[in-house]
Amino acid sequence: MYRTLFVPALTDRSLSASLAAAELIARTFKSHILCHHVMESVPPAPAMEMAWSAGMVASHDEATAEMADNLGRAFLDFCADRNIDVVDSDEAQTPPRICASWSQSRGFGEERLPAFARQADLVVIARAEKQESSLSTRMEEALIARSACPVLLAPAAPASTLPGHPVIAWNGSREAALAVSQALPFLEHAGKVTVVSVGELTPHVPTAADLAVSLKRQGINADHQHLEKPSGGVLETLTQVTADVRGDMLIMGAYSHSQWREVILGGVTRQILKASDLPVLLSH
Repeated sequence: MYRTLFVPALTDRSLSASLAAAELIARTFKSHILCHHVMESVPPAPAMEMAWSAGMVASHDEATAEMADNLGRAFLDFCADRNIDVVDSDEAQTPPRICASWSQSRGFGEERLPAFARQADLVVIARAEKQESSLSTRMEEALIARSACPVLLAPAAPASTLPGHPVIAWNGSREAALAVSQALPFLEHAGKVTVVSVGELTPHVPTAADLAVSLKRQGINADHQHLEKPSGGVLETLTQVTADVRGDMLIMGAYSHSQWREVILGGVTRQILKASDLPVLLSH
């Protein structure tokens, strides 16, 4: 059950879309929406470059304070418009009901936001607009890689209902299995689920058919498809299959590919972040 949702406050545009997506989930599961903004600290000057002057630091602090004020007002306006009670972030609602809280801190967003998100059941963030793609994509990747909870990337224009036919991208990996486990509230709420695998799976891992049977044991209406050879790239194939079965959500694992860097998201994951028009739940 998604009782606590985390919404990172990045920009006015993305915050409104993220809150709208979170509201739909919160009304279904009676969730508390935690909204947090990080006022970016002045980064250290790289070696051999001029250090920040006192005037530059003051200007930076003024700009970050103004952004925090604007985002805080946007949050309060959204909650007032949607009749969502604003409460303290440490307040538990008994019995559970939809409510929201605002908090902010100073530091580096790529570190603070994933750490703050670890108290939540689900991160909800609207997909980055082109104008803000650099900031939002970095934060999306940081949240997926470091928060230890599932991240739902919502379309910029949020849906009016929860997904009714999720599609699971399955390859038998740990990350894919984690995504399925963390998506169970969506799967149990859906009318139908399709498990899709593409190409040859690693030997001795559960197949798409195996997973569909496991989901049926939990009362979930699940079927499966396995495509021996993708018609194009993996993303194109997943997109086509999802369209063919009229799926309205994609569930998948996000992958680590290197021992020498902390996390490198797989190529398909990066393509999904940029290209998919569906809500996508990712787990790492």
